[in-house]
Amino acid sequence: MGLAMDGTGKLLSVLKGLPLWMLAALCIVAIAASFYTPLQAGLPTPLPAQLPLLAVLLGAMTLCAVMAHLITHLQAARAARAENDRLRLEQIYAPIAVLFVRRHVTACTGVSAPRLKHRLSNAWTELFRYRRAFVGVRRALRAISDRQESTSAEVEYGGDFPMKEIHARVMANPALAGPALINLVRRADRSRYEDCRCSGLLTDEEYVLFEHIHAEHQRLARRLM
Repeated sequence: MGLAMDGTGKLLSVLKGLPLWMLAALCIVAIAASFYTPLQAGLPTPLPAQLPLLAVLLGAMTLCAVMAHLITHLQAARAARAENDRLRLEQIYAPIAVLFVRRHVTACTGVSAPRLKHRLSNAWTELFRYRRAFVGVRRALRAISDRQESTSAEVEYGGDFPMKEIHARVMANPALAGPALINLVRRADRSRYEDCRCSGLLTDEEYVLFEHIHAEHQRLARRLM
């Protein structure tokens, strides 16, 4: 009995040390041999009767190995994401967000069509504005739900919008900044040349960039708490 237990322990230790692909292959072979008698030819006498038990054992070990591999992979991916988020917060979003500590940005939103009757009037106008009836109907349906909201924002005090500092920070490490932030910075930088305004008044693209920086900074800070 002791020898049998010792042999079983050695067999289990050997199976545990096998790579996942080899363990899965042995499991498949054991299952196939359990149901297909010609595969049992040449095996020692006690072994064919133990093939179903061996197949169950190998299947359980294969499943456990797969689960362990998946858990390890998920933990590594989670750790990598956390490290990337930490670097993005420390090197990109935190330094940019600090630029607005002493710059007070205020925004106000105006609604041109707050009530349904206003939107219906706009839809009626859109319906007969175009030669093609299909285009008019499509624009009219869109006008029914369009409240025509517009937002204007400005830096009340503390200096102008820090476009140069943001651009320099993003371009210093574009890999951490990511394509979304880079595109927002590019559009905001270009909007200043296309839309001549007072120094304190933000363009729409600059305000979108400001909101993105604020939201992403808060999201990363909460995730890493």
